Amino acid sequence: MKPTLRSVLAALVLPAALELATAMVYPCLANQAGGPAQAIHARPTPRPTPRPTPVPVLPAPYALHYTTNPDTCVHAGDGPTQCSWLTHAKAVDVYWSWKCSGKDCALEGFHLRLAGGGHAGGPGKTVNISSGRFVVQDEPKSGWHGVCYVVTAYPLSLHTAAESKPSARICIHDTSKTVIIKPDKLRGYDRIYSVLYQDNQPKVQTSPATAYSPLTVGGQFDPTNQSQVNIFQRAAYQFDLSSLRGNSLFGGSFAYDRGPAEPSSSCAELHEAPSGWASSSWIAPTDRPLPGKFARSGSTMSWPIDNLVERWNRSMPFALFLEEIYGVGPAEQIKSSVMPYSFSCQSVIIHPRLVLKVGVTV
Repeated sequence: MKPTLRSVLAALVLPAALELATAMVYPCLANQAGGPAQAIHARPTPRPTPRPTPVPVLPAPYALHYTTNPDTCVHAGDGPTQCSWLTHAKAVDVYWSWKCSGKDCALEGFHLRLAGGGHAGGPGKTVNISSGRFVVQDEPKSGWHGVCYVVTAYPLSLHTAAESKPSARICIHDTSKTVIIKPDKLRGYDRIYSVLYQDNQPKVQTSPATAYSPLTVGGQFDPTNQSQVNIFQRAAYQFDLSSLRGNSLFGGSFAYDRGPAEPSSSCAELHEAPSGWASSSWIAPTDRPLPGKFARSGSTMSWPIDNLVERWNRSMPFALFLEEIYGVGPAEQIKSSVMPYSFSCQSVIIHPRLVLKVGVTV
């Protein structure tokens, strides 16, 4: 078949069109093949928006604590002179700790601020500025209850760091929890006073001190036609308060559970333990009973000891002594002759414990 003019022209045009299309889609291939160079117009990469250098922030102070006890104030690290104000005025000592490491720790001091409550000035007011970590605040006219504080750390004026965030809030006489402390040492004491009517000569028999629980406190009067016997039982307990650390104490009570078939009222009264109680076979009170008395709530008997625990030096052992109530004794009054009729009363001391109200932060 002879080629026509149309087929010849098509054979010439088609390769040229393919070459041009290849150059448009693959310009680099066209250049390598010796074809005309194709310019590539790439979009410029946008420069990132410069970010400001972050301002370092001082770390917030640790949890606040407070106390109304001068001894606790000194133990926390404040000076005796400042802590003595707690004795002569209605004040609290607010203290805290703060740690920072690195180059951005240049500290000017702290701002103690109100965080709501009944103090004049309203929430957020700076009530004291201190370069230290101890601030004694006078009691507001409305009283302490519900007055809350936070503290912030602020840098030197020429330093680039920002003031810290507030510490955890603490509320005076309002923020607390109940803490139960069990005795770490106990002693039970037994003494028998007896007399024969025929010679009227009293005899005393003291048993070795015991160190088991539960203990019995009280007395038992056992007369016969020829004699009488009076049995007296006492107990002492020691508690370790060091676990409370720097937290403030706002009262508490000594409590125990009653044994079965006991009288509705306790057969004991509470004293501060005399010295030497732990190594003695018999102890006697050196003071009057602590203010108050045992009160019953269900099966629990409790005696308030607010003033005693609030002023106690926690580095010293805290010990209490239970003596039989007057009427069964006191045992030391039975020296000679015949003891007049006296009732019997004995309490079994089960689960002795301190129930303390301890100030904490929220």
